[in-house]
Parts: sequence; structure tokens; C-alpha cells
Amino acid sequence: MKSVLLFPLVCLFFLAGCSKEAPEKMFAKAEETRKAQNFPLAIEQYSLVIREHPKSDLAETSQFMLATVYHNDTHEYQKAINEYARYAQIYPEGKQNATAMFLIGFLYNNELHNLDSAAVAYRNFLAKYPQHEMASSAKFELDNLGKPPEELLLTNQSTMNEDKEMLERISKKFGESEQSIDQATTKARQLLAEHGIVESSHVILVAMDNIFPQQTKGTKYSEGVAAYVTLRQKGESHQQAIKGMREMFSHLHSMIQSEGRTAGQRKN
Repeated sequence: MKSVLLFPLVCLFFLAGCSKEAPEKMFAKAEETRKAQNFPLAIEQYSLVIREHPKSDLAETSQFMLATVYHNDTHEYQKAINEYARYAQIYPEGKQNATAMFLIGFLYNNELHNLDSAAVAYRNFLAKYPQHEMASSAKFELDNLGKPPEELLLTNQSTMNEDKEMLERISKKFGESEQSIDQATTKARQLLAEHGIVESSHVILVAMDNIFPQQTKGTKYSEGVAAYVTLRQKGESHQQAIKGMREMFSHLHSMIQSEGRTAGQRKN
């Protein structure tokens, strides 16, 4: 009699286990929901991936995206900090751990104005990632915690002047207005931020100035900066993206020159 009762229970348990959606499908739903700007539901769906498939690679991605939604979409900064901290705790060697640790300090400083917690977070980041590309930003933030805006303006004056010079130089290289370049750079910052990559306009302008050392023909600034953003989103560092794009565009430039010479020889 016991075996007869046990059999249906085993079947139900088996069916319940099999009824789980694949993590890929669940994550795709969360991504689509976020794109539709239904952020409360997206939060539930990312959380469900984490609960249902904790050992999946997409559980790690969902944990970071959960923090990102609270950060960039709903602007619930303490919740974002909590989720970034949870990511750092669960995935100390995760591919987004440096970004998560940096953003904890950034949010404490710039959004919640909790200077003590910001200092602790930035020191933790620098202790683990002293050579990271965001280390200079963390040091700057740490050195300037609590400083009044007018003092920071004086500190940043040289950088602002350098940015203006670069903007003028890049404008001439691409034959585009400074306004359109500034708008494309701002959009690039926003796209990077959506993937948890914090870069200032200064850093992006430096990248583009290095990638295109001379006047360009047939390439729009928006196309160049979009290619840079794509490489960064794929996990390449600032320097790797610059190097890869310089090689690519240098090869393309050589091909165009070669085709031009060939066309000239044919005319002759």
C-alpha cells in the first residue's frame, strides 16, 4: 500500500523538477521585460533566475543585472549597493566584480553622500585591484571625498581644458561639429553604464583620439565610438579596445590607399 502511495509522489516530484524553465529562456524574458521598462517585473525575473538556477553562469549575470536595474533604472541606490555587495560576496572572482566593488563606493559618495562608507568601499576596491583601469578614478574619488564643488572645479580645470582641446581636434579629424561628437560621447557613456562599465567622457575622448591619430575619411565619429563601446561590452579593457581598433582601422586605411593607387594606375 505504501509503495502505491509513494509512486505518485515520486512522479510529482520528477515533474516539478522538469517543469523549470531553462535559465537562458528565463534570462531572456528578464532582458525583454527590462527593455519594455517594466522594472518591478524585471527585478522579479532576474531574482527567479538566481533562485531557480544558482549554479548557472546566468545566475551571476542576473545578480549583476539586478543591481544595475536598481542603480540605473529605479534609482534605489541603497538596494543597488546591497545587490552589488551580494555579487562581490558570491562571485569574488567574477568578471564584473571590480565594477561592482567600484560602484559601491561611487554610489555611497555621489548618491547617498555617505563619505565613511564610500571611503571603506574605495579602499577595498584599491586593495584588490590596484592596477585596474578604474583605480585612478577610485583614487581621485577617495582623495576628494567631501570637498566642496568649487575646489573640485579647480582640481578638474586642467582636465576640462584638455577635453576641450581634444574635442576641437577630434572635430577636425572627423569633419563633424563638436556638439555632435559630445552627444555621441554622452550616449556611449550611457551604453557602457548599462553594462556596468563606468567611463568618463574624458576617457572615451582619449580612446577615440588614440584610435584615430589622423584625419579620417568615410568613418563617422558615432560609428567609431559605437565600435569601441561594443568591444568594451564584450569584456575588452580600455587599452585592448584601443589597440584592436587602431589595428583594424589602420588596415582599413591601408586598403583604401592601395585601392586608390590601383585606380589611379588604371586611369593612366
